[in-house]
Amino acid sequence: IRNIIGQVKSSINMREVMDGGKILIANISKGKIGEDNSRLLGALVITKLQLAAMSRVDTPEEKRRDFYLYVDEFQNFATDAFINILSEARKYRLCLTLANQYLAQLEEMTPTGKYTKVRDAVFGNVGTIICFRVGAEDAEFLEKEFLPEFMIDNLVNLGKYNIYLKLMINGLAGRPFSAETLPPISIPEKSNREKIIKVSRERYGTQRKIIEEKIAKWTGALKLPETVQPAPLVLYDVQCALCRKWTKVIFPPDGRRPVYCKSCLKKVGQEKEAGQTVSLQEAVKKEPVSFSSAKKKKEKPKRKEVDVKELKKVLEEALKKTKE
Repeated sequence: IRNIIGQVKSSINMREVMDGGKILIANISKGKIGEDNSRLLGALVITKLQLAAMSRVDTPEEKRRDFYLYVDEFQNFATDAFINILSEARKYRLCLTLANQYLAQLEEMTPTGKYTKVRDAVFGNVGTIICFRVGAEDAEFLEKEFLPEFMIDNLVNLGKYNIYLKLMINGLAGRPFSAETLPPISIPEKSNREKIIKVSRERYGTQRKIIEEKIAKWTGALKLPETVQPAPLVLYDVQCALCRKWTKVIFPPDGRRPVYCKSCLKKVGQEKEAGQTVSLQEAVKKEPVSFSSAKKKKEKPKRKEVDVKELKKVLEEALKKTKE
């Protein structure tokens, strides 16, 4: 969707399509692109066709070529823009063929009540009405269009592949009549479908890569970094420190640290986990090891005893000197 609506200029000229009598097919099915995208693209296509039709004002009316716009599932694109198309596009030779399933699809509930402007615009401007079998509510509304030939019962009980029509002939509404539809056109044995698609792409299409580059340049988006290729893995030959067998490692050996093969590396790891073990005889021969971590406390110096008699003499002498 971004690559379609993100281009500065469209490669399809709607005015050229209309004046040249070309066929434009837009497959905007909800199942393929989603409901929101379908509504957006449908509204854009219809608006461009409306503008192209209005631009025919510079062409004399007798030279304007009829262009037929067929809209299936019309309720998906029943916007207020269609009100203007229905009321004004006729004089620009834009002929509309609209199809939908039931009338309630053309109504919209609002806080003030039902919004029926689009439905009213359809029945106020269309010239030809074709009706297959409908429900009771739609039959009650459509009965006014087909009276006096057909009543509600006729519209509700219409058979398969049968229709009721009311044609516009020379600007005048004809009397309603019934008819039987033709079977679908048989598929030809030889199809030019792929050839037509190829020619259309070459003439009107642009490569996706070019469009994405233009959009990125226009929006100022940075290019995504290219995927970094990992450096090739280099292996080094080295001799195991235990079994002396040659093995390969992913780092360059420095000659200082021991390097082990896979089997020896497991043995070294198991020995470290288990710890070194000694026999009883070896343990007796060795000197005892003290596991006490307590530090020896420093011996405090002994306090000297005070001579009380000497202290009294010193105090008495001091008092005498103060009296003198």
